[in-house]
Amino acid sequence: MLSSKALRPGAARTMACVLIACSGNAAAQSASSPAGDWQGVLRSEERQTRSAIHLEQNEPGVLTGDIDLPDTGQWDVPLEKVTYQDGVLAFSYRGGSRSFEGRWDSAAAAWVGKFRNPAATFDVAYKAGFLGLPVLAALNGYWEADATIQGLRRRFKLRVTTNAHGTYALMDMPELVQTGLAVVSLGLQGRDVAFAVPALGMRFEGKLDRTAGSITGAFDAAGTAVPVEFRRNPSGAPRRTQTPEPPYPYTVEDVAFANPASGGAMLGCTLNVPKAPGPHPAAMLLTGSGQQDRDETLVGHKPFLVLADHLAHNGTAVLRCDDRGVGRSTGEYRTATLEDFAEDAAAGIAFLRTRREIAPSKIGLIGHSEGGVVAPMVANGRANVAFVILMAAPGVPIDELLMMQGEEVARADGVPEARIAQQRPLRRAVLTAMRDAADPDAARAAVEALLVAYGVPPKVARAQAAQEASPDILRIIRADPADAIAEMRVPVLAIVGSKDRQVPPVQNLPALREALAGHRDATVRELPGLNHLLQTAETGAMGEYYDIEETMAPLALDTIANWLGERGFTAVDNAGRSRR
Repeated sequence: MLSSKALRPGAARTMACVLIACSGNAAAQSASSPAGDWQGVLRSEERQTRSAIHLEQNEPGVLTGDIDLPDTGQWDVPLEKVTYQDGVLAFSYRGGSRSFEGRWDSAAAAWVGKFRNPAATFDVAYKAGFLGLPVLAALNGYWEADATIQGLRRRFKLRVTTNAHGTYALMDMPELVQTGLAVVSLGLQGRDVAFAVPALGMRFEGKLDRTAGSITGAFDAAGTAVPVEFRRNPSGAPRRTQTPEPPYPYTVEDVAFANPASGGAMLGCTLNVPKAPGPHPAAMLLTGSGQQDRDETLVGHKPFLVLADHLAHNGTAVLRCDDRGVGRSTGEYRTATLEDFAEDAAAGIAFLRTRREIAPSKIGLIGHSEGGVVAPMVANGRANVAFVILMAAPGVPIDELLMMQGEEVARADGVPEARIAQQRPLRRAVLTAMRDAADPDAARAAVEALLVAYGVPPKVARAQAAQEASPDILRIIRADPADAIAEMRVPVLAIVGSKDRQVPPVQNLPALREALAGHRDATVRELPGLNHLLQTAETGAMGEYYDIEETMAPLALDTIANWLGERGFTAVDNAGRSRR
């Protein structure tokens, strides 16, 4: 079924376009009439991405529209607010977290201005025209390839789709725990196939064999040819078998609240409340590291969506929120501290207390990974919480965790022990430099100097230093979670998977047990066979997260629900009956 956009003037030409953008009649559209189809490229120092907006004026002075971002597979995203006043065109969407403001430039025949999202600010010139992609239906499908790069296995999953706009592609990299990477310059001339993946700094050229369902060629990675053969897999990408489907025995409500301590940042969230008579116990879910949405979406999985569904089925209301600057939440993520995240969680607890359906004395926190570092900070004075559940949360100083984590992840990735041992002194020096640095710039400079001294080329060292000394690492590397964990006085459940490579149980379970020794109601459990996402795993390698169809093991779901039920924080008669 074609989208409504396919019926707009000019859209019928989309399938015939062979260029990135079809030409439009700029003379017919000007500062006096922003209605129409406009396309441009969002440009920053780090990236470029194509964009198109479609504006309509059905009533005088009232504009509506939507936006396409084909390089990230986003189509027909509704604009929530569009204004044209005093020569300024502006629009926003996703709760105002993405926005554009610009003016008509007669010389450029374009709306020239700034596009802002939580991660960056882009320059853009929107010119008249409909963003048309070439139609390459022969490439449709899910393509898989294996390659060995610097001695390590890397799998490429290419997803090619043709819709009313044309053909576009996205790349998944399981070992890098990345999905939906932009694929640009996709082309097919005869049998010759070409495309580029800017995030990987790689370009592919190969030959299509339609009969065999294969594309044979090579990636150019910084001047090095990496031979690969893509083969079409008719089964498609791995399924996500636990995604909840209606009807639900609970209500689902989009909510938002402000964190006064953040200067007015709004947090966009979902609240699930059991339909049975209340008031109900409630849990707020706290995400792990990295910019996470309210479902904690990762490689196609939505762990918090599955957990919230399970708990709501068992009588516990659940609040889950987008991180700052993600989805419908506003605010700055990159500069946020653990204390800022704790204040966000405290604001969530305060919000839950305003709801009549929620029992104010039975509100607790469930934190995953880094969220398990934040939860005790909230419980120790920022908010009056009734319980805390730590899922795959560290119990040792974070620099020590990162040291073992790096080696465990490398080991699971197939790195030889001799190479791990050889790199150990450098790894320790890098972590120490980041921990002791006065500020982010000093951290990156120190890491870059260490890498250059180790023999890494300066340009590569600079890029690696920026990656190593990321905001996510720098905000947490000085933390020692054990202190806050030991201080808690509310009931605590801590669970760690036996195959967790990111928070290794051999290191963290003893620390958690020591921190909670003497606590009147603390349970620490190792869940056999589960990885960092609490999936049933073979080895615990991060590349398996993508392959495993299970999002969260029934063992983990039932352990949490049973523990809550035993303490009156859920419907006891239903607790532990896993639906997964």
